[in-house]
Amino acid sequence: MTELAVEPILGDDGATVLGLSVRGVLDHDNAEEFLEAFRAALPHLREAGGDVRIDCADVHSCDYAGLSALLMARREAAETGAQLILERQSPQLAALLAVGGVSDLLSPGEAADAEDGEQDFGSDQAFGSDPGGGDPGDEPPEVAVTWHGPVPVITLAGQVDLDRVEDITAAFAEAREGAPQGRTVVDLSRLEFADSTTLHVLLQARAASELVLVGPLRPQVRLLFQVTDLIEVFHFADGLDPAIGSLGLAP
Repeated sequence: MTELAVEPILGDDGATVLGLSVRGVLDHDNAEEFLEAFRAALPHLREAGGDVRIDCADVHSCDYAGLSALLMARREAAETGAQLILERQSPQLAALLAVGGVSDLLSPGEAADAEDGEQDFGSDQAFGSDPGGGDPGDEPPEVAVTWHGPVPVITLAGQVDLDRVEDITAAFAEAREGAPQGRTVVDLSRLEFADSTTLHVLLQARAASELVLVGPLRPQVRLLFQVTDLIEVFHFADGLDPAIGSLGLAP
């Protein structure tokens, strides 16, 4: 287990929680530990209102699972009406955020921009969704199964993480039941963010059936496959028709 310390930053009165300090390594081994500490501290962080701030000057290392945990914490803070701000980012963490294309979601300038009305980083637009402003009720589900002739197509869209693992598992079960030949297409072209849990489910499905993933992948999703050295393990196709054709099945 790699070492991680998550501690409150207290005000002059010794009781008011102004923020959190994260030190050490934030990775696959302790991402859940960080989230548990964050969730326990969140009500205290919100007592004074304003932003939820995390001092990251001493985060020595962070992997994709750690990044996923930070983005999940951001979402949970947003559900309380707060912005999550990572202050004094260590060089390693800042580089990972930049490579992942999420620096603007977790940087100190985020709150000022939101207050000025320039951007709403609590919305899905921050993840590159269509800014057209359609009715949210018309948005497709994050996990869905459709059929193209005998071929099951599982679509993962939007932000898919640990909260959706049961839905993804159920989708693969439905596909296996309807297509006993074990050939499945997974459309990732509208997936904006996924975590290591989603990758684990895909690996399990690949071991049990012939699997083709449909791109192109968005930057955050491509990063997931790249940092885990699995970009060459899966079979990718650019579009549903090529994917179905690669399985030797007519749609």
